Amino acid sequence: MSIANPFDAPIESELKFDSKPSSITIKKVDVLSAGKIGAILYGVTGLITAAFMVMFALVGSIGNGDIAIGLVVALVMGVIIPVGTVISGFMGGVIFGFLYNVCASIVGGLQFEIDS
Repeated sequence: MSIANPFDAPIESELKFDSKPSSITIKKVDVLSAGKIGAILYGVTGLITAAFMVMFALVGSIGNGDIAIGLVVALVMGVIIPVGTVISGFMGGVIFGFLYNVCASIVGGLQFEIDS
């Protein structure tokens, strides 16, 4: 590839073939970012769980004939389940990130072999 025309085919000397795979080691995790990821993942599962629980509460209340209580229970579960899972996911992510950092300082971290 020449400087004059960047769309030319690369010259053979410019091609680099590294036959040896390289590796990286994750030695430390940002605890706050681990908490954010945990909150998002748990929040999504909490929304899915809440949708089913709300549906079951509404169907059960219709079967019993007491729709008002079913609506209240569905509304409460529709709010408490997602909020609770987000909070617990954040706390779990922070705890896991902290424990990973402690273990990685002792053992050396996770090693990944990447192929470029």
